[in-house]
Amino acid sequence: MIGLIGVSAPPARSAEANGGGTTVVLALGDSLSAGVGASDPERTGYPALIRDRVAVLTGLDVELINLAVPGETSGSLIAEGQLETAVAVLASRDDVGLVTINIGGNDAFGLLSVCAGGLTPECREATALTFAAVRANLSETIVRLRAAAVPGTPIVVGTYANALRNSGCAFNAAAGLADVLLDGSTMAGVAVGLNDVIRGVALATGVAVADAFFALRDPDLFLADCLHYNDAGYAAYAARFNAVYRLGPTGLPNTGSGGLASKGGSGEMLLLALVMVGASAGVGAVLMRARDGRGA
Repeated sequence: MIGLIGVSAPPARSAEANGGGTTVVLALGDSLSAGVGASDPERTGYPALIRDRVAVLTGLDVELINLAVPGETSGSLIAEGQLETAVAVLASRDDVGLVTINIGGNDAFGLLSVCAGGLTPECREATALTFAAVRANLSETIVRLRAAAVPGTPIVVGTYANALRNSGCAFNAAAGLADVLLDGSTMAGVAVGLNDVIRGVALATGVAVADAFFALRDPDLFLADCLHYNDAGYAAYAARFNAVYRLGPTGLPNTGSGGLASKGGSGEMLLLALVMVGASAGVGAVLMRARDGRGA
């Protein structure tokens, strides 16, 4: 279990100082941040819903700058310009009121095929290497964003829910494996999942977490593409961010605790059984084909 600390928002600026009563929500990430699967990403994607909530909380006009790139990994976010653009935005203006990050899911997706036969030595090695890369890349991303931003600017990073839960997903049989890769399982001998890496980086860098794994377990929140939320899912995910970003006792917006995620539970033995049985080699091959052509 990892405790998450909150960060306070910067002091409110006057209308003259922030361009006439405006603030900015800056979104970084992958296809989830881009709103793939939403009926109208500019209105029903989760960054857009966060923008709308911030407008209600602050009474300001809110501009959404969404830099997300479908298919982005934690490494390509740094190497291919998304982080550089975000840093430039933060360095050039003083009205960014919230930064959101959603990254790492595409790094981990390939592990489904590597681990389709179970938690083999090859699976464990690939998982360790992938998670080490996400840890390093996400840490660098947050450090550079912090350095460019006005001191105290809230940064919230999101964890991942398991989209394979949707019964229409072609890889639904691997949902138990995905649970372990996303959030670990002491019963399966996997202490750390992708979300634990994200939570750990957040704790180390002092940013808040919008935790989705335990809150978004309803299969109907996901599309059958095994990757993305539908409108209801994006609304539920946005609510996790909005629960972190709220009005504090002073009446100024601030971020609070991202929450505590208790691991394990009564379903863990079933989860272990699912993982040890594993998905068939055919599922692994299909997963790899899906990853190569996902366009996400």
